[in-house]
Amino acid sequence: MSVCFFTAVCEEDEKYVNRYLEEVTRLDIPFAMHFDRCSVRFKSRFQGHPLLVARTSQDDPDIEFTEMHKQDILNKVIRAKFSWACALDIDETWEKNAKQKIDEVTQRDCDVIDIRWMNLWDSPEYVRVDPPFCGHRAKFLNLRNGDAVWSFYHPAVNGPRLKPGKKGPLSGNEGRIENQHDLVCLHWGLLTREDRQLHKERWDRIYTTAVGANPSGFWEVACDESITPVLMEHNYL
Repeated sequence: MSVCFFTAVCEEDEKYVNRYLEEVTRLDIPFAMHFDRCSVRFKSRFQGHPLLVARTSQDDPDIEFTEMHKQDILNKVIRAKFSWACALDIDETWEKNAKQKIDEVTQRDCDVIDIRWMNLWDSPEYVRVDPPFCGHRAKFLNLRNGDAVWSFYHPAVNGPRLKPGKKGPLSGNEGRIENQHDLVCLHWGLLTREDRQLHKERWDRIYTTAVGANPSGFWEVACDESITPVLMEHNYL
């Protein structure tokens, strides 16, 4: 089954670009990119990449990003007739066995697949495993039910909602049908204290502009140094 990553990126994310491009190349999976107020120089880092299949841009400097800005790039992936769309952030990579596991994921008949989402912490050799830093996230969206609609419906909600078409969800049951897989996605965005603070400041700004406040306590916990993190050595890389 064919799969395409889709990603939203801004100029602040430049430090992650090389790793992201190395990752899509390693997996040989196409990707689509939304550029949020990015310079021509920054966009040129992706230009001509053989796996880049679609791009969108929001270039007005006075318009703040919201989660709903990802709709147009997702629509381009859908129109390109991929079987699956996978939401991949610019600061995320996959475990070393991802190629085989992604093949397994895309053989399943369900609407969305949740995978294990783990945060690298202080060193790439460790992940943080106390809540909320070790859990599952909806990543893979099934696009094969052609009359169903995946819609980013709220400026502060990370993922899209499925509106079933005339055929209903793929399972034939009511509601969105989910499945889980032990495929691991590794998040590099909280690796250092500086990374954590920058992420908090960014999402506080974005969500406050969009809805008046940051509705997620995740970034507060990430930056709370009174909490002793529980770390686990791993072999995912």
